[in-house]
Parts: sequence; C-alpha cells; structure tokens
Amino acid sequence: MVRKAFAYLVLALLVHVIESWAERPAAAAAPAAGEAWATSDALAAEELPLPPPGAAGARQAVPPAAPPPAFPSGPEPVMPPPGALADNGIMDAAPWDPAAVGPCCSACGGGCRVPPDWYVEQGVRFMGRSRPRDIGITYEFENELGFVGAERLNSRSASPDVSAMWYMTIGHYFAHDCHDRDHFVEFTFYGLNNWTDEASFAGQRISDGADGTHGDLYSGFSVYQVLNNLNQGVPIQTGTIVPGFDRADFQSTYYASFLNNYELNGRITPRGRPDRLVLYPNGKWRRECQPGMQMSYLYGVRFLQLNETFRYHSEARISPAEGPEEINTGDYDIVAHNNLLGIQVGAEMIFRQCRWSWGIRSKIGPYINFADQVSDITAGPALAPTWNRRLAYSKHEAAMIGEVGFEATYKFRPNLMGRASYDFMWVPGVALAPEQLQFNTDPVNRLNNNGLAFFHGLSLGLEWMW
Repeated sequence: MVRKAFAYLVLALLVHVIESWAERPAAAAAPAAGEAWATSDALAAEELPLPPPGAAGARQAVPPAAPPPAFPSGPEPVMPPPGALADNGIMDAAPWDPAAVGPCCSACGGGCRVPPDWYVEQGVRFMGRSRPRDIGITYEFENELGFVGAERLNSRSASPDVSAMWYMTIGHYFAHDCHDRDHFVEFTFYGLNNWTDEASFAGQRISDGADGTHGDLYSGFSVYQVLNNLNQGVPIQTGTIVPGFDRADFQSTYYASFLNNYELNGRITPRGRPDRLVLYPNGKWRRECQPGMQMSYLYGVRFLQLNETFRYHSEARISPAEGPEEINTGDYDIVAHNNLLGIQVGAEMIFRQCRWSWGIRSKIGPYINFADQVSDITAGPALAPTWNRRLAYSKHEAAMIGEVGFEATYKFRPNLMGRASYDFMWVPGVALAPEQLQFNTDPVNRLNNNGLAFFHGLSLGLEWMW
C-alpha cells in the first residue's frame, strides 16, 4: 500500500514537472538586421510598452508593482527611444504612442492574438467526379450471324464533367483553454449542384431476307462478353432477344448525380506568438505579426447525400416483308440514394507570412451508408409494353470519406480574406446508379454498394470576420 502511494506521488510530481517545462516561455530569437522587437509581458498581453516618462507623446502610467521577468535568452529587446516616431501602416503617426501603433499588426490587422467572435466564408467550388465501372450496354452487329459485334455505348459513355457548387462555413468563438488554445464551433454546407451528361448512337438497317428489315443494335440482354485468347472480352450474340432493346435503330443513356454535404465541427486553434516591434530604415517603428507555422485541429459529425439517376432508352422499328410495321421501345430507369452519416477528425497546417498564408488540410472518418435503389424495366410496344420489371432494395453498410486539400489565403483587409484551394475527396462504399444494371431476363432484387466516388476541383471564396 505504501509503495503504491509512493509511486502515485512520484508520478504526480513527474507530470507537474513536465507541464511546468512545457508552459515556460519560449526563448526569444535574435532580431534580424535593421529591426528589433519587444517581448515583454505588456506586449504578450496585447499592450505595447509605454515610452519613458517625459518623452514626446508619452502617457502617464502607474509603474508595475514588480519588475518584468528577465528574458530567457538572447539580447535585451530594443524599445523605442524617447521621441521616436511610429508608423501605423496607413499614415505617419505622431511621436511614439501605443494608441498610434494600434493593438494589432499594422500590415494585415492580425497577429494580435485576439480571435474573431464570428466568421463566415462563402464561395464556389468547381468539382469534377470519377466515372462508374465499365459495363457494356449497346453493341452493333453488321450481319445476322451475330458472332462478333462492336461496343457502341457503355456505362461510361455518359460521363458528367465539371459542376459548380455553392459552399458556406459559419463559425463562432466560444472558449479559450489553459493551454492557450481557442475553441470554435462551425457549420459547413456545400452542394446544390448536379453532374449530368448523355450519350446516344444511331444504328443502321439490316435485312433479314424474306423476314424484312430491322436495326443492327443489340443490348446486354442478348449479348455476352466472351474472353478470347488475348484475355479480352468479345461480344457474342447468344442471349435472349428482348423486343425494344434488341434489333434497335437508336439507343441512348443519361446519367445525373447530385451531392449535398452537411458538417457540424469543433475546431481547436493554438494562438500564435506575440507581435513584434520592427524598426524600419526610415527610423519609424511598426507593429507586425510574427510569421511561422500554425496547426489547427477539427472534430465533428458529417452527413453526406449522393443521389444518382441512370436511364437507358432504346427504339426499335421492325419492318416485316408482309404485314404492318412494329414499333417497340425499351426503358431501363435506375434511381440510387446514398445517405452517409458518421464522425470525422481532421487537421490543418498553415504557414503564415503576414498577409499571405498557405498550407494543407485533411479530414477522414468512418460512416454508415443508408443506401437504396429502385429500377424500372419496360419493353415492348410503346403504348402497351409486354415486359415489366420493378426492382427495389435497401441496406446499410460501412463506408468512408477522406479529404485532402491545398489552400492559400490573402488578407485584403483585417476582417476580409480571400481563399483559394484545390481539394480531393474519396468516398468508397457507395451505390452508383449505372452499377445497378442487370442484363438478365429474370433480374433479382439487389443493391451493389461497393462503388467508389472520387471528387476533385478548385474552390474560390471570401471570409468575413468580426
């Protein structure tokens, strides 16, 4: 019992020593040529040091109760001498006066270690997306033997290009902890976009001899891919002829995808180093923020919606040698929904250079995907289809979302900043509409949710702080 108590006491003492060492002030770096900075307690507390009594422009102040602590290392800081001039970055100020220099950096308005109470960022994202797996849809056979055909349309023929989306982030400061870190809560949304594209192919008329003429396009219902000696797929017409989808004159595909993203996050941002006073060659002093690297950390919940539509349409005109002409159509419509809900963590590393900053950010988290799909298949005469199938299935399984982005910012004003970034996002474990195709005359209810959606693009926005 005594040994346990002694061990706990030694452990507590060790933790106390480590915390005391971690919280001690950092050593002051030597000033560069032509400049000097103040690092006194008054400056670290957002108050610039006062000039000596009697100096021009000096203000009366009550002397501190105790002398300021000695600097840990480096030369003694150079303070503005009596009568020195100050420059606030906009106009020449009167002789040295803390009020003239201002509470923050004269160049960018930042660096004063006082975080904004609110901030809002809005902008636009130009995002491209990956294509689904390659599934053959339309084949052209130039003769009735039906041994070898050419693929004309597949699930990638309709490939959505870049789409613009609106994004917004609202943040609010709510706490400061004992480790000199600021805590924010923020809400992020982006979406209200759509990726759409379509593709089509018109075939030729071929003759059946005494049976008349028809189109030379065939679907996956009647065509199978057979591997040849080079291990490549060769379309062979050995399946079931479905009126409307086969012996067609015209076929087309349409693909649409929609994305909406919602996030509620907490952000932890360590405060930067105190400002410095810089002496310029013209003999004036200015207050400037210290450049360097800054980390922030993110945690929260996220909800992402990815909804898709895929349509496969076919038109066939059969002209027999005798009797009326027959018009058949085929339609295969698929709607897939993905609702991903989960938690995420992230980090942001920024290299600040007064007005400019650049860096990298990333986020990752596990999710549950509540996915479903509905497929409607009809074929036969246009007004009275003879073949109807409706398939529906839903399930929820694990998924993931990962993001990486490279960003740069520029401060136009102390409370207005421009931001540009290029972002990448991976979403494995989703149900993509084209990958639900079943070219089977007896299809089953199922959901293929092992698809991968990859997004990337440029973001441009403005951030207001107050």
